[in-house]
Amino acid sequence: MIFIHHPALAGRGCKQYIEPLKAHGERLGSPAIAFSDEVLNWMQQFLNELDKVGGRIDFLASHWYGRVANNFINWITKARQRFGDSVTILDSLSWVERYAWFGAQLYFDAALDSTNCLIACNGQLSELGQKYVYGF
Repeated sequence: MIFIHHPALAGRGCKQYIEPLKAHGERLGSPAIAFSDEVLNWMQQFLNELDKVGGRIDFLASHWYGRVANNFINWITKARQRFGDSVTILDSLSWVERYAWFGAQLYFDAALDSTNCLIACNGQLSELGQKYVYGF
């Protein structure tokens, strides 16, 4: 589903077009934001606009690209400080319903390098993949 970029229009659009899906038992998430202060500001505007029209979402969706775990933790913590709840260890938090590693593929591109992939060039789990599957 594609959301409208402008927060006010997106808020109204969510209320008008997306929220009726709740009648069918669907849970509604926010547009999935990436990492930056500008994007956090956009999400705040979206939530404010949604509130103005009496709409609500059930969960906040986000995504993050990077190679350093601490940067991810800093990002999700910053989002929590702004919107509530944070991630320290994803599996231990009841409010984290799902997560996925972006970079599970064998081959990498400009967005990823081999250190971010879960599968090594030989088709086996990389060192990172082993940690992801079997724990740290």
